[in-house]
Amino acid sequence: MQTETAKAEFPVRSGEELRNKKQKSLRRKKIRRSVGAYLYLGIGSIIMLYPLYFMLVGALLNREDFYQISAFPWPSSLSLENFGTYLFFFSDLKVLQSIALTLGVIAESAAIMILSSVVLAYIFSFIRFRFRGFIFMAFLAVTMIPGAATVASTFVMWARFPFAGGNNIFTGGSGFIGDPMVLFLININISPMNIFLYRQAFCSIGKEIGEAAEVDGANLFTVMFRIYLPLILPVLAYSLIGLFIGGMLPFLFAALTTSTSSLRRPPLRTGCRTIR
Repeated sequence: MQTETAKAEFPVRSGEELRNKKQKSLRRKKIRRSVGAYLYLGIGSIIMLYPLYFMLVGALLNREDFYQISAFPWPSSLSLENFGTYLFFFSDLKVLQSIALTLGVIAESAAIMILSSVVLAYIFSFIRFRFRGFIFMAFLAVTMIPGAATVASTFVMWARFPFAGGNNIFTGGSGFIGDPMVLFLININISPMNIFLYRQAFCSIGKEIGEAAEVDGANLFTVMFRIYLPLILPVLAYSLIGLFIGGMLPFLFAALTTSTSSLRRPPLRTGCRTIR
């Protein structure tokens, strides 16, 4: 009698009921985490898109609205005059030339960056040689040098480049200063940060895939560019986005090395036009 009373007061749950309860609890936790993640990403996306909104809508403001601008700009009235900034980019031939020059420089920089980063990252990842770690650390140490500290030396290097622009050996002319070729030559460099990112991605993949491809007859460049490179597309996309953004904003060097406005990049030309 006492046993039956205890069972009635404290019912024993079966294993299936406990599993169902645990699954419901895990499902609720998963839903809460998903809602929190989407809420976090949504708020972050709005914050990241705000400068883009400010730029696109702010360009539609006339002079009066611009001086009374608020946190969320919007033109008081829309007319063809409000789109003058956008029409400027498609009607001014010099701006279109600057955009074409910029895209050409970015394309050249992307090709050099991918070639040098993939090759050097593969070497530092899978090919053993003496002082490999020391050389790799020296590459990384270069990233600690501020770009502003090399502006003067870079300018002198291109101005005194041998047998260019009237130079005999190191003096006598202007070198590549004022020559549009300097905008392409300055991008022939190696990015230590991209090498580091590519190397870490290659190391996470491992060398077994490359060895299997070599057994099947693939040469070294096939392994690097047709086996490993497609496996690190997120890293490649990140580096290309950074390269594109950086290629659109070379204010200082373009102003120092080019003497005519037609050789300058779109942001610099637009800024000069706005100031004038």
